[in-house]
Amino acid sequence: MKVFLSILSTLVLVLVSVLGAFASTPAWRAAAGNVESAGNDALPQAAACTKMQISNPALWFATDKKGNVYPDKIVKRYPTGTTVIASGFEYNCIPKNTTIGVVYYYGGFDTEPVFSDSHKESPDNKSGVFWWYIGYEDGSPLPEGDWQVEWYINKKLASKGEITVGGGTKDDIEPLETEEATEEEATEEEEVTEEEPSDVEDIWDFGEEEEEPVAETVTVQGKIIDGKTKKPIADALFVVLNPGVGMQEWADKDFAEEDVYTGAKTDTRGQFTCPKELERNVTYTVVVAAKGYQIIVAEDFIIDEQQEDPVVLTIKMYK
Repeated sequence: MKVFLSILSTLVLVLVSVLGAFASTPAWRAAAGNVESAGNDALPQAAACTKMQISNPALWFATDKKGNVYPDKIVKRYPTGTTVIASGFEYNCIPKNTTIGVVYYYGGFDTEPVFSDSHKESPDNKSGVFWWYIGYEDGSPLPEGDWQVEWYINKKLASKGEITVGGGTKDDIEPLETEEATEEEATEEEEVTEEEPSDVEDIWDFGEEEEEPVAETVTVQGKIIDGKTKKPIADALFVVLNPGVGMQEWADKDFAEEDVYTGAKTDTRGQFTCPKELERNVTYTVVVAAKGYQIIVAEDFIIDEQQEDPVVLTIKMYK
């Protein structure tokens, strides 16, 4: 038992050194935006703005692969493969000395925020729509699951909302209703019956209608949790060895760095993404290690054509 613990301790220390160059989580790219909507009477508007009122719950806007935000279209659920999400709200006006803050969460309001920022806005007596989008800087897909947002006006919570990433379709998009839009629909009712606009299809082009050839390489990402408590394990190591290299051979070579194909370290939410994609139908040895937990070794890890990209793993570790 002492020999095993010694090997595990050495392995963890070596893996920390080997994986120092790997990023545990991609950097965020984010930006705020707003657009005036003079015809929006959903919130009261004053000639001289003295108090900002915003819609609650928060709204979620349609986005595309390029990171564009469409504030005239709201979504009930984002599709698998979404790279940018954008929450926001309708507002009546913006008084002087107004600072808008946003906090994004993944997995619940009681978890550690994944992104937060604030910005002092210019005063404006007109109503409009405000949003703040986030996405990974490298353009990789956001993890599937429940995302939350909180909006603050001068550090006071004013609105909040929740959205699911994964499983969304074009049926989950609908126009943002305004007073002006309702009046236009009423006057053009006969023309609308001829043909529905196609801009929604142009926006969400996530390729559900056309089958694309299966990629030869696949991104591997996932979450490492405590098998008993289900809590995420931070700083756990997920290592993929070069094809043909097994755990025993790697150990015999003192865990040589050149035998590591790719790897990643989990963040505070227990999540990881391997920076280098794995080839399909190639057998790898995978090693999972974390301080205080039993090491996991899988010497027959293989990804076939039936598995989607990215491959999302949930790994349970035990003490």
